[in-house]
Amino acid sequence: MRYPVTTYRMLGEMNIAGHQRGFARIGADFWPVIKDKRGRGHSLTGRYPESIWRNLGVKTTVLSPGKDGAIATHRFEMIREGIQECEARIFIEKAILEKKIDGDLAARCQAILDERIPEIRWGVSTLAGTAYLDNSWWQSPGVLGYEYYVGSGWQERSKQLYDAAAEVARELGHH
Repeated sequence: MRYPVTTYRMLGEMNIAGHQRGFARIGADFWPVIKDKRGRGHSLTGRYPESIWRNLGVKTTVLSPGKDGAIATHRFEMIREGIQECEARIFIEKAILEKKIDGDLAARCQAILDERIPEIRWGVSTLAGTAYLDNSWWQSPGVLGYEYYVGSGWQERSKQLYDAAAEVARELGHH
């Protein structure tokens, strides 16, 4: 599957904010290891064509073969960054929901969280319509959405999220 690299960064948050149950259907190390008669490499999943259906695409790889084992790729690093942002988001959400923070801090944090979802939806859209928070966005994330997202101020939104998480941690007495 060929998706814009930002798609991998947004996987986690699209899942916790949408109607998905994770993204384990993405393969980590299914790079071509089986050679055909012409010497061309094919994925191990090619031996099990019944395992490829709809959005179950374990033929993807987010790791690459290295000399001493698997090595990270840009897709893997994007997933890792996205998961870190999910952790910050969940930390803030729990503090709000459990009423461990309130007033101005809770309102500012909620505004930061609320701003993220529409931006991510645009980031996976085709810009010809809406990217829904269900599995439909994963079928064909938009390249135009990618172009929008990379210039949308995502770094500032990430900074705001981490700054808010740090402020919540201080408020809760975490060091």
